[in-house]
Amino acid sequence: GDAPIRRHYIKVQEGCDQRCRYCIVPDARGSARSVPPEEVLAAIRRAGAEGHRDIVLTGTHVGRWGEDLAPPRDLAHLVSLAAGSVGPGIRFRLASLEPQDCTPGLLEVLEPPVCPHLHLPLQGGTNGLLRRMGRPYRTEDFAALVQAARVRHGAILSIGADVITGFPGETREEFEEGFAFVESLDLSYLHVFTYSPRPGTPAAGDPNPVPATLAKARTRSLRALGERKRSAFAASMVGRDLAVFVEGPGERPGELRGLTENFLRARLPAQGLRTGEWARMTVRDAVRGFVV
Repeated sequence: GDAPIRRHYIKVQEGCDQRCRYCIVPDARGSARSVPPEEVLAAIRRAGAEGHRDIVLTGTHVGRWGEDLAPPRDLAHLVSLAAGSVGPGIRFRLASLEPQDCTPGLLEVLEPPVCPHLHLPLQGGTNGLLRRMGRPYRTEDFAALVQAARVRHGAILSIGADVITGFPGETREEFEEGFAFVESLDLSYLHVFTYSPRPGTPAAGDPNPVPATLAKARTRSLRALGERKRSAFAASMVGRDLAVFVEGPGERPGELRGLTENFLRARLPAQGLRTGEWARMTVRDAVRGFVV
């Protein structure tokens, strides 16, 4: 069959100044640099002319877009410019956003044609872990952000989080406290990573490394939690009308696969739908985290 049509990425920013203790990116990519808004808008227009209908605004640290421009701007400004510049039939997604960059102004512009989806790297589920990781917020800040986003956008909003397991010094109590914290959050899915030391990063020399087998077991249990959250979120969409981007042929004859505006995998009947376009679907059921 045909190759599926994927989201189209437009890089609006490069580099990072954050210096998380486990990350080599600032050394590899340099400090944060923004693509000027007129260049971003030109890239969006080109993408539209080439037939792309599902566009992701991405970068190394996308939430810092605009800080280095004269005059300084913020990502909310870029998103509203982009939203105002596209023709019908095009929607935007935002790439992963650092929690401290997800401002009230940004939550305001998360309206069509911007997709109702936030991906927020949490990384550590306790304040001790966040401190040791060099992350610039506390668990209570993260919980308040998830709550504010949920209140502003309601049940349709997909909120995903990244979590790292097995960071040096992570005790059983710390893992359990972090697990309970993540479980308490109104999240739609998780991306879970097992810590692996990057040579040259501060954390690589930290004492009390977590044995690999233990770290992997913790990853498995958090991934299972993430699957439960994904299934619950998919089930909560039953009866709702969602925009879905049609990506290509599904697993079964007469079926297409797609990605909903709020980042759920979808299975659709093929009749009357075109690959590479947005369609509407009324969710009848949720199966293994897919909506149908």
